[in-house]
Amino acid sequence: MPINDYLEFTIKTYPSHEGVTNELLKLKKDDELILHEVFGAISYKSEGVFIAGGAGVTPFISIFRYLRSKDAIGGNKIIYANKTRDDIILKYEFQYFLGKNFINILSDESAEGYAYGFITENFLKEHINDFNKNIYLCGPPPMMDAVEKILSGLNVDERLIKKVKDKKPGDRTPIKTWSRASIISPEMIGFTFGVWLLSGGKIGNWQSLILNPLLISVVLGLIVSTSDFAF
Repeated sequence: MPINDYLEFTIKTYPSHEGVTNELLKLKKDDELILHEVFGAISYKSEGVFIAGGAGVTPFISIFRYLRSKDAIGGNKIIYANKTRDDIILKYEFQYFLGKNFINILSDESAEGYAYGFITENFLKEHINDFNKNIYLCGPPPMMDAVEKILSGLNVDERLIKKVKDKKPGDRTPIKTWSRASIISPEMIGFTFGVWLLSGGKIGNWQSLILNPLLISVVLGLIVSTSDFAF
């Protein structure tokens, strides 16, 4: 946390596996570690939904502890996927912070009070009432890929897909749209869109841009230069 003068790590170890995390169980006080190739960062932007799988919840711990210290948990929510109840990291702390907004789903154990199975489109629709809010995602790569694929299709404006299908190949005439909140889907790549700009909360002119594959799953309104958003 920003107010602390030390770093705290939450590391899930696997005694039955041979690996780096298992070696950490042998550490003693005053032992030293050399860290390299440290990568990845998740920063809190604003209220939203945090989706985690297994040890992927660890980046969210400091965020929620900090929010709790500021009495700013608000309507934030965690959707947390694990194999069994014993795999849930800091279960009681998150329950204390979030109450009913701490939602768990187990893939390998059926237990009362817990959803059973995997995170699906229907599961997300059941527990997320606004897909325009920030969604923070961290977990094993296969889980993240699956959830990102689901999310990419949940907030796509179908009217834009229809306009794309009506276009002839190579037609660069901008598809003008007000749908700034729409997610960019694969079908939209290669086409030119005219996105209406916002200035001080008011509708201004529109900006033309050609969508490329790197923008898949990005919110359309976030990639136009305005006083409210910047690419």
